[in-house]
Amino acid sequence: MSRLSVVVLSLLVSLGTLSAIGVVAARNHSYKLNTAIDYEKKRSLALEGEWRSLQLEQSTQAAHKRVKDMASEKLGMRAPLPAQIVVLGPGA
Repeated sequence: MSRLSVVVLSLLVSLGTLSAIGVVAARNHSYKLNTAIDYEKKRSLALEGEWRSLQLEQSTQAAHKRVKDMASEKLGMRAPLPAQIVVLGPGA
């Protein structure tokens, strides 16, 4: 084998090895990105559920406040004084 053939063969082996390392690195990077995407999708679903829960809680509290405001404004209702509260026991 001539010296040129040895140099060319060594260069091809080196390039093949570098190419294989590049493929492995690209696959590893792709795996990490897919794992991160899956994590973020799960987190997004959890946050959407929490958002729905908070909206429901807000609407419930708003409805309670509206009823309380209407009772006091339109009907003149108010909370009783402590002296006006009577607690009945089980035998009453």
